[in-house]
Amino acid sequence: MRKIIAIAFVFCFALISCYDFDASEIENLNDGEVLKIGHAGLGFHRWYPFNPLPSNSFKSVLSALEDFNSDGVEVDVQLSADNVFVLYHDRELNTKTNLKGCIAQKN
Repeated sequence: MRKIIAIAFVFCFALISCYDFDASEIENLNDGEVLKIGHAGLGFHRWYPFNPLPSNSFKSVLSALEDFNSDGVEVDVQLSADNVFVLYHDRELNTKTNLKGCIAQKN
C-alpha cells in the first residue's frame, strides 16, 4: 500500500512540477520572484524514491545547486559533543548509520 501511495505522490508531483505559470501574477514579499530551494539537497528518499543521493550529503547539496540550478538549499545541522557541526536530519543516529544514540552525545 505504501508503494502505491509513494508512486501516486511522485506522479502528482511530476504533473505539478511541469505546470507552467505566469510569475507576474505572484504577490509576495520577494517582488514576485520564486526561488527554488532544495530540501536537504535533493530531498528525502521517502518522498522522492528515485533520489540516488543521501539527503544532507555533500553530493546531494552540490547536485541540487549545479545540476538542478537551485537558488539555495536547506540542510539539517546538529552539534556534536565536541562542538563539530554535522549534517544529519534525524535525532537518532541508528536511522541511517550503524551507530546508536544522538549526535549531541558523540565526539
